Amino acid sequence: MMNLGNWLSVSALLDRYKSEAAKALEDESFRNWETGVFQQALLERQESVMKYVHQACDEFGHKQPSKLSISLPAAPTISRPTVPSTSDPTAKSVATATAVGWLLAGPVGGAITAGITHAVNQGTKQRNEEAWSNYRQQLSQVCTEVATDYLKQFSNQAINQLHKYIKNVDYVFTDSIPPEQSEIKNKRKRLKKLRMAVDLLEKELHND
Repeated sequence: MMNLGNWLSVSALLDRYKSEAAKALEDESFRNWETGVFQQALLERQESVMKYVHQACDEFGHKQPSKLSISLPAAPTISRPTVPSTSDPTAKSVATATAVGWLLAGPVGGAITAGITHAVNQGTKQRNEEAWSNYRQQLSQVCTEVATDYLKQFSNQAINQLHKYIKNVDYVFTDSIPPEQSEIKNKRKRLKKLRMAVDLLEKELHND
């Protein structure tokens, strides 16, 4: 039980799964991650607890309790930042530069056109890279925050469910002596008294 309880702590969940959950949210594959790696780890620990309780029930002759069931929270939703436009925001400047080249004509005009176009393209590329970099940073931050909230919610919900289960199976460990065990204990007490009586009788016989 301690294994499951430690695993369900907020700090343990965040250390182990926050990055994975955030990445799954970014990739829009959270459901696959949740019902795959995450739920599998939960089920393995649940089964370990139930195995321990069932063994105790078998040993002490108790009825098997209800199954431990820890549910997952509702799937989180995120508000994604606006995706940058891939269209060239300086298309008008490119057209203007081309028009200037036509007006000047000749090699000089071509050189000016090429220079302006290159400058515009470089500026556009840089702005696009900055826009996408900002977008990725914003998306990463949003997904990390949502993943953190999800894991905290799961921890709180799961720990409450585990506490209820432990309370329900408490009888297995606090009332673990079956009726026949009490009978054997009484027989041992009677046997001890008989042994003491036999010892006293032997002493008296030796004294005689």
